Amino acid sequence: MKFNEAVKSVPDIHSGEVCFADTRVPVDALFDCLEAGESVEGFRRSFPAVRQEQIYTLLSTMRRATKRQALESAPPSQ
Repeated sequence: MKFNEAVKSVPDIHSGEVCFADTRVPVDALFDCLEAGESVEGFRRSFPAVRQEQIYTLLSTMRRATKRQALESAPPSQ
């Protein structure tokens, strides 16, 4: 699944907040649950409209972005 298929920002839903595609569930809800110690499975029980594939696409994209950011901000090798 592509990132833009997993999440969307729609002006009419939560004032354009980024949500999981085809739902009204904000992406921030996942991060809030994970920060509180909830599992992905627990999140899905609370928000069954969000598909597992959407969650893993988001998390995979965030992992790649984090690695890329870390590499870009690392001091040059000598």
